[in-house]
Amino acid sequence: MKQNINSAAAYFGFLIAFLVIDGLWIALFAEQLYRSQINELLRDKPQLFSAVLFYLAYGAAVVHLCFTENASLRRVQINAAVLGATAYGTYAATNYAMLNSWTLILLITDIIWGVFVTVICSSVAYWAGTKKAMT
Repeated sequence: MKQNINSAAAYFGFLIAFLVIDGLWIALFAEQLYRSQINELLRDKPQLFSAVLFYLAYGAAVVHLCFTENASLRRVQINAAVLGATAYGTYAATNYAMLNSWTLILLITDIIWGVFVTVICSSVAYWAGTKKAMT
């Protein structure tokens, strides 16, 4: 069923979900995976400013590109899967092409994670955006 979407509510819904889910992914799985694969490339402390910029820009891109006019949840999820694979795939494939220590496991894991997290967070954003649009 197609719904009207409140873009601001969808954006903030995406950001909240993305911060929570991606934060758990990084804390529970990704940090250990990256340390085991490319420890020599990692900083002792991450650059939080660049991470914040990515989160804000990616949330805006998802809402702008995935939430087409009167989009159904299924259409949003398909768009999100394509965007997640493209965004995370670009990053991971470039690293795989350029860095000796970037492994095939990291390439595949990053792309799968990008699809998963973007689809899940876009679904939350859809719920937030349609719920707000109905009020």
